[in-house]
Amino acid sequence: MSPKDRKPFKTIFRRMMFNVNVVLSGCAVGFFAWNATSYIKSRLLDHYTLSLNAWASYYYHPHDASLFNYVVLCVAMALYGLVFYVKTQRNSVRYVRKKSRTLGNRYPLLLLLSSALFFVLLNRHWEMSQRLLMSLYLLFILFVPLKFIPLKRYRFRHLCDVKVSMCWRDILARHKGNVLLLLTFLLLCVVSVEPLKVIKGPIYVMNEFKNIYSDTKINGTYVNNRTFLDSIEKGTTGKAEISEFFAANDKEYFHQNASWGPFNHIGHILNPLNEYISGKAPADVYMQYGQGNTLLYKWTMELFGGMSLDNFYKCYIFYIIYSMLYILLLLYLFRDKLYVFNAFAVYSIAFFSAGYWVFIHAPGVIPTIHLFDTTVFLFLLLYFRRNNLVFLVSAIVLAALSIYMNRQFGLVLLISLGAACLPYLWETKQGKERYTLLAMLVLLPLVMLAAPFFKTTANASSTLFYFLRGYLSWRPDPDVVFLTIVYLVVSYHFLFLIRRQTHYLKYAFIFVFIYSQGLLTYFFWSGLSNHLMPVIPFIGLELLLMLYISKELIVKTGGARIALTTGMVLGTAWLAFTCNNAIGEFYKSKRIYTRNFTQHRIYQWDFDRAKIATTINPEPFRESIALIQKYRPQENSGIHLLSVYDNVLPFLAKRYSMMPFFEMQWFVFTSKERAEAINRLKSQKPEYLFVENGISEEHPDPWAPYFNAPEINAFRKANQERRLELGKIFTAVEDGYEKVEEGVLLSVYKRKSLYAASARH
Repeated sequence: MSPKDRKPFKTIFRRMMFNVNVVLSGCAVGFFAWNATSYIKSRLLDHYTLSLNAWASYYYHPHDASLFNYVVLCVAMALYGLVFYVKTQRNSVRYVRKKSRTLGNRYPLLLLLSSALFFVLLNRHWEMSQRLLMSLYLLFILFVPLKFIPLKRYRFRHLCDVKVSMCWRDILARHKGNVLLLLTFLLLCVVSVEPLKVIKGPIYVMNEFKNIYSDTKINGTYVNNRTFLDSIEKGTTGKAEISEFFAANDKEYFHQNASWGPFNHIGHILNPLNEYISGKAPADVYMQYGQGNTLLYKWTMELFGGMSLDNFYKCYIFYIIYSMLYILLLLYLFRDKLYVFNAFAVYSIAFFSAGYWVFIHAPGVIPTIHLFDTTVFLFLLLYFRRNNLVFLVSAIVLAALSIYMNRQFGLVLLISLGAACLPYLWETKQGKERYTLLAMLVLLPLVMLAAPFFKTTANASSTLFYFLRGYLSWRPDPDVVFLTIVYLVVSYHFLFLIRRQTHYLKYAFIFVFIYSQGLLTYFFWSGLSNHLMPVIPFIGLELLLMLYISKELIVKTGGARIALTTGMVLGTAWLAFTCNNAIGEFYKSKRIYTRNFTQHRIYQWDFDRAKIATTINPEPFRESIALIQKYRPQENSGIHLLSVYDNVLPFLAKRYSMMPFFEMQWFVFTSKERAEAINRLKSQKPEYLFVENGISEEHPDPWAPYFNAPEINAFRKANQERRLELGKIFTAVEDGYEKVEEGVLLSVYKRKSLYAASARH
């Protein structure tokens, strides 16, 4: 290579190392923010304790909770991006020179070796103080400038001498759009298959109640589980039958101890609706998933005949509706169908990666919770491209309506809209028009949210206090933390690269980036991987938008375009492979789920609000419903119930619980909630009290000797303790009541004063 050729490559190398340094230094800032937050939080937690009941302690992980870590990380990344932007704007030449003289840039090998410490920082077994010191070391390597040291002349092969084949361009040019659109449509059909099957029915529900024993098929004959367990104790059962029995009940028993089945999860939709239509004070109705979202389920179920557990699954139609809206957005955003296919492939991977168990049980992942985000984004794109004010107003109205649907997701959407529109209006409008539109952007949402329509019922209760402090929070996967920090740094760096653009794609990128950051809060609040699934489509969309913007606005040379196209083709192949694997894992989990129904007796429920196929014997529920209706004959009235069946019995009996929460076993976190429930019973003095039999007694679990893993033991213990907490509430008021009738599951107690008076008459 001639001296003349070395100079451009020396410049290219310096630029490359500068960009590597910028990205890695941003990562160092991110890790420092994350680790510093963890360190400070751990020190504060040494002096702070939350006196939870024993059962709740299993679900309380304040040290592992990462919500505050993520919030601090986002703030630190935003500040780092702002400082970098200001520095380069004011004196870019001086700043770049100073940055290129840092220890990391002067010694590339040291820079690359030090970058390996990012992975060490994820190791949970290292002390927090040690991880914090590593973060400080990285900040030193990547930020501290040294005296200028000439770079050695590295020899590279002249890239221009490498002839790149044009075959990719030739292949993709022929019928590419039609083929990719067809593949996208086929993928939409694949995504729609399971929602359509669920909508069609029948609905299969696994037994989630420990004290109602299922019947298991052993050697072709159904045997009651309790009877079989007793026979094992007596030694009258063979080893082969025992092995078959426990293999058949492995999933269902775990399901019962976790108590996270459809009656628990879907109950957070059905029970609030039951209270809402029954006339309970709206301020007392707890709607975890948002009032508008919850009422949308009600209106949808009414189209299919009314509110019921089986009709809830008709709401899975929104999976298909949302998927179609998402494709419509992609078609308008990307002119290249290759990007459309890839973006929808990412969406499909997220859908299938959640698994069948989450799909069939969890209303929190159904897209209704953020139904309008694709439409808002589409209206924004129309406004950016056509400059028609109607589209902007439509986007603002829908974003505000999203807050009515769900406060958390709606607020993230509204903030993202503002983050995209503010720079657009400032950079593309002038004079009076600019300030008028900016004022409208700020004031219109505030005026709308002040309207009586947006005075929603409480979708956050005192449970929020515990959630923010680490209840139901687990440590997120360290790989996800690492990738999140890299993702934020790369996104801010890309935003810096396109800062001078006024193309509509820049503002589209800002919207998706801010929205993705907001959605990640949903994941880092819990740390559970299934909460990551609603976020992945938008992160994938943002990364593809980076590549698309690079192709449209940044990449100029033919060689770079070929490299980008080749990378996209390889990425498409990888996404197709990953999507195929995700589909395979989804149906593997479905086979495990459906196998349970071939190994147990299936009962057909024909209640007005539950026409399902299930392994739960309906007779105990039928008797309990009759008992409730006998002593509380008025439909849509309130009852006072202390039972682990309170998430299903009032709903089936068309009554609602008058207790502080519709599922009390998950509400009594501390003695405070127990006292609240006791005070309610003492102040309201109900005539009748419905109580689960033996609720104050600790019952031995006949399954315990055979399922002895640490996780199942913890679930079992928590399950028993939740029930005993309900027993403590009953014990506090028991003296004022006398049993008048006993059923299989429930007993009815009448207030003694009323009972004595009626006896005298």
